[in-house]
Amino acid sequence: MYTESTIMVMNIEGCSYIEPQQQRSIERFNEVLKTAELLYVNSSLNEVTIQNISKLSGLKRPSIYKFFPSNESILEALSHKQVNSLLLLIKKNLDNIGKKNETELIKIIIDVTSIYVNNNLPISNLILNKFSKPIFFNGVKNHFSLDQKDERNRLKMGLTIILSCMDNFLEEEGCIPPSALAAIKKASLIYFSN
Repeated sequence: MYTESTIMVMNIEGCSYIEPQQQRSIERFNEVLKTAELLYVNSSLNEVTIQNISKLSGLKRPSIYKFFPSNESILEALSHKQVNSLLLLIKKNLDNIGKKNETELIKIIIDVTSIYVNNNLPISNLILNKFSKPIFFNGVKNHFSLDQKDERNRLKMGLTIILSCMDNFLEEEGCIPPSALAAIKKASLIYFSN
């Protein structure tokens, strides 16, 4: 069931990076993410290192380590940033459309996610990785009436299927083509109707 609550743009508790509170630290944190994203898009995953970010941004490594204890924590923060952007778009679309049933909600989530992924292909893997799935689920689940653990697990599994299918098409075809989108919707609607 659809509820009137909004998608929460969230951070996962227990993440491996530390979000700053003071303005100067926030600027450094954002500079690290901006530089890391630039490296990710223009080089490779292996180039997103604290050492390379330090060289490119001009920030000293201790300043980076203050927020990010590892290279993986930087990728985690980038993933969270991208998924939060996606969740804001989903929320805007749902707000514009108004109250819908579960089927319409699933279609909107699939459409907006596939458009976002296709429009952001260089960073799309950040949206479909192990760091992003929990944040995506937590942001979307607020639109469903989930009174029981079984219902939460059903939604989580359904969203996992959707994201996995998108990831598979992205890996094989380099995008999510319309034919794949139709297949993902059909399979998802069958899953959610049972």
